[in-house]
Amino acid sequence: VRRTPRVVPTGRWTQPQLTQRLVNAGLAPRPDDSLPAHPDYRVKPLGFRLGDTHLLVWIYRDSLARRGVSATIDTLTAFPRDPASAWSALPMFVVQNNLLAVIVGGSDRQRERIRLAIEAGLPLPPA
Repeated sequence: VRRTPRVVPTGRWTQPQLTQRLVNAGLAPRPDDSLPAHPDYRVKPLGFRLGDTHLLVWIYRDSLARRGVSATIDTLTAFPRDPASAWSALPMFVVQNNLLAVIVGGSDRQRERIRLAIEAGLPLPPA
């Protein structure tokens, strides 16, 4: 049995926490850099492939930095207002704390599983 390393909660998303959350949700994330990044997102994205679904994630230093970017994004196209969409399918836009994600492709069920895994939020610190 392959296990992900234990992640110490910080109150902010990190790549290991995201990967652990996706694995715990029964998803099998693989690194993927085939989707276009957009400079208006201001940080380099993490790209994942989960079956037929692509996931791009931007992790900011805190929720205020993320909010500064997500306030400028059209939630229907997942791009800043007005440009033509570069996605091959309608994207799903997900925001949670200091994380901004775009889910592209795959089945509705797979997209929903990814969205729910992220929107469940960060794990609680041990009691």
